[in-house]
Amino acid sequence: MSLTWEDRLEIRELVARYDHAIDSGDAAGWIECFTEDGVWDGGPRVEGRAALLAFARRLPTDPDFAAFRGARHFVTNFLIDGDGDEARLRCDNLLLRPRADGVEALAGADYDDRLRRVDGRWLFASRRTRMVRG
Repeated sequence: MSLTWEDRLEIRELVARYDHAIDSGDAAGWIECFTEDGVWDGGPRVEGRAALLAFARRLPTDPDFAAFRGARHFVTNFLIDGDGDEARLRCDNLLLRPRADGVEALAGADYDDRLRRVDGRWLFASRRTRMVRG
């Protein structure tokens, strides 16, 4: 069975919940976007909810991610394909940080995601993030 418009809307809202949670430091909300065996692969690769929670809690003080503090995700160009309870999402991300004199573009990235419907909700089974380089 093809994805419905409702499925597609729920998947887009999953992306919004993910972005709002990680941007605001809501580690518990962020891991709720993943399946129990979920994987985030954005350098480093993190697998499973316990490891995802530890990673998200560490982000605010992790020196490897200091450049992204205060940033906001803006995601666009959604391509969603799927059947039944599995889907693939590809989209683009622009990471911006508000400044007193405007907005600073920090990075661009693309996502290649695998999603699974669990108990009626779409969740990330895996989220691969790759920075776009010029």
